[in-house]
Amino acid sequence: MADNNAVLYLTHTNREWKIIDTRIKELGSKDFNRYLNSKISSLMNDYNNCTECVCDALVPNKKTRKKRISPALYEKLKEISEQANLPISTIIDKLIVTPLLIEK
Repeated sequence: MADNNAVLYLTHTNREWKIIDTRIKELGSKDFNRYLNSKISSLMNDYNNCTECVCDALVPNKKTRKKRISPALYEKLKEISEQANLPISTIIDKLIVTPLLIEK
């Protein structure tokens, strides 16, 4: 019998879902559900074999770096931040830093 609580709600834009679906097919999976279940199974195997490894990967030892930007750019970021109702750091992470970390 299926557990009705075993539901995940993942929120992404339509553009992001298209990219995800395309990437999933490039990786040889038929759809996101199959890919997700496969990846979760692998994660559980990893977790069972090395709990610390998985947990450390989730909460890595991160460093904070201070970066200076021009006051004019900062003002524009504040404007975007207010309109998007997101902190400036989130905007920088999502739009500038995260794309650098994504494997191609």
